[in-house]
Amino acid sequence: MGPAALACGAARVVADAIGAKPSTIGLEGLGVERLRTRRTRLATWCHYWYHFNVAATRKILDQMRREPANVRFADLAKVCESYFGKPRQVGTSHSIFKTLWVGDPRINIQDDKGKAKPYQVRQVLLAIQKLEDMRNAR
Repeated sequence: MGPAALACGAARVVADAIGAKPSTIGLEGLGVERLRTRRTRLATWCHYWYHFNVAATRKILDQMRREPANVRFADLAKVCESYFGKPRQVGTSHSIFKTLWVGDPRINIQDDKGKAKPYQVRQVLLAIQKLEDMRNAR
């Protein structure tokens, strides 16, 4: 699940929270202006949320490329979740992410006192590169 899918899911949650569902917003009760205002607020919030998360992920990726030995585990996990979705195994010492291909590079990350292991950071970078190459080939 990528950043765009997360933004859509968050948009649904916010829409429910502010009551922007079509079934609950009637033009006779609330007026057209209020409906437009809610949609505008929701669209603005989704725009900023999406771009903030994409910018944060790109910033972490740049740092990973520069210095693979100095990456926080939480940052690596965030990048993996934005590119590969939720881990299929979590709660043990390793978080394992599902990929579109069989074999290497595998996404298997491990927390080492708050830091990510450098060889696992390099594996994640290779997997992201392979995923981007697959998307560009289409």
